Amino acid sequence: SALEQHEEASVAHNNALRLFKLSEDQDGVLFAAVNCGSSLLVDRRYAAVSKLLQPLLAAWENEDSPLPEDQAELPLCYALAAQAAFKESNTELARQLVRTAITLCHADGADPTEH
Repeated sequence: SALEQHEEASVAHNNALRLFKLSEDQDGVLFAAVNCGSSLLVDRRYAAVSKLLQPLLAAWENEDSPLPEDQAELPLCYALAAQAAFKESNTELARQLVRTAITLCHADGADPTEH
């Protein structure tokens, strides 16, 4: 039911948020951000996804925070932020975030069209 899905999403979000707050390095922050962002998207809390991910991505882009050593989840983080921006009718930001995600996939040697 819709209520059960909402409750499951809330539990997932709370668990991911706890992990995010306890993260001691940027790898943990990225992993927690992806999990938290995903659970918020499931619950259709698009503004909360944007509020969580966009400042984090901006800090990494502006080198205000060091990039995670393991960047495997970084394209997914951009894709989650893009989906939230799109759902909030911010299509230009969504396009920019998707382009960055694709660029990161190519930089890592992956071909995003294969999936």
